[in-house]
Amino acid sequence: MFPFNKKYIIPLVHIIIWLCLFLYPFIFHYIPVNDFRAVLRISIFIFLLMSFFYANTIIFIPKVLGRKKIVLYFVIIIASIILISLAGGYMQILLNQDYGIKPGIYDRAFNTGIICSILTLVISSSIKVTNEWLRNQQLMKSAENEKLNAELNFLKSQVNPHFIFNALNNIYSLENKKSPDTGPAILKLSELMRYMLYETGAEFVSLEKEIDYLKNYIELQKLGLSKEIRVNFKIEGDFNNKKIRPMVLIPLVENVFKHGVSYLGNSELFILIKISGNQLEITTKNPVNGNGPRADKKAGIGLTNLLKRLDLLYNGNHKIDISTENGTFITHLRILLQ
Repeated sequence: MFPFNKKYIIPLVHIIIWLCLFLYPFIFHYIPVNDFRAVLRISIFIFLLMSFFYANTIIFIPKVLGRKKIVLYFVIIIASIILISLAGGYMQILLNQDYGIKPGIYDRAFNTGIICSILTLVISSSIKVTNEWLRNQQLMKSAENEKLNAELNFLKSQVNPHFIFNALNNIYSLENKKSPDTGPAILKLSELMRYMLYETGAEFVSLEKEIDYLKNYIELQKLGLSKEIRVNFKIEGDFNNKKIRPMVLIPLVENVFKHGVSYLGNSELFILIKISGNQLEITTKNPVNGNGPRADKKAGIGLTNLLKRLDLLYNGNHKIDISTENGTFITHLRILLQ
């Protein structure tokens, strides 16, 4: 079998419809096929209707009505209908041998021309309007997708510099203390940046790699913490062979270290990731030390960007709760995995 190209479907449908209209008088009005004058008369009439149909969709609507020349459009349409009707009537005089013996044949042909022209106008206009509406919907959807991708890229680009800024601050602090952990911290940062540069460009990333990224980040942060600051990081469930949107967990973890660490006393930071089936839950807790966001105040840039990204990426497939209880800032995020 020859491969059939979909682009030929619409032209083929048009050909079939016009062919059916051409055969209609011969089948239902019993006009002899061997009547040359009848064949010529019907052929010319169908040709006029075809010309009117395609002229209306290709020229009259887009180039006349589309430019808001409404009066001119209706003048052209009325003139076309009258021309087709007159042509139908006069063809009965010139190309019908029964004209002299059948009274009223001209009037019937003229009226048939009016009816067929109006039907052609309605059908062609409806098809054109429908096609334009579908095209506009497609353009709107395409523009919306482009806007969505642009906004996601913008929000994602804000995550990376925000994280790097905090990490460099931490390494700078280690360097000021002449800590032997400075070298390992730089190595950890290099591994994290490699992941950010080469892995997070995809729409989805491996959950295993994303969790490894969080582990490296937490280890990097712990290098600069005192012994009085405890980090309770747990992972429950199977995270193999699952995918997640990149960089949606790090803002919550980053927020714990940014706002939960107190150098004036003991601090306990809590991060729990639980995977059950295709659902992931992450819970973070950190003390409110006066330098972090509260549930009743505007969130910082990290959480603000996260909320926007979640709405764009997981709309309807996520739930996030942010609260403050007894001096503890708590976040709980639940999302569906791929």
